[in-house]
Amino acid sequence: MADTVVKEKQGTEFLMCMSAQLAESLVNAGVDETIANKCAWDAVDFVRKQHGGLVLYIPKGKNLDAVLQQMKIFEEFTGNNQAELARKYGYSIQHIYRIYKQILQHKRENNDLPQADMFYQGDA
Repeated sequence: MADTVVKEKQGTEFLMCMSAQLAESLVNAGVDETIANKCAWDAVDFVRKQHGGLVLYIPKGKNLDAVLQQMKIFEEFTGNNQAELARKYGYSIQHIYRIYKQILQHKRENNDLPQADMFYQGDA
């Protein structure tokens, strides 16, 4: 019985913490505090109702962090700033090229590249 009470308390604390963090992120992004709190609670309430009672594993996301960093490198890559990116992210220039090439290939395979404007006439 006492174990159930402890788990319920931990669960409530987790949901409240998640709601508070979401609301804080929304406020930091410029959302009105009242709206941020409502949106945060709606999101937590949805997760609670959809997944409540399940035992969930929440990964630390190390792979996700690496992918997000690689996407930032791809977005910042201009074709002549590879040395700067290598210094900024602590990689070799070759590795910067490798990251760019991998993401570019992935985007091509998934048709995720912007289309050229076939009617563009330059500085005419």
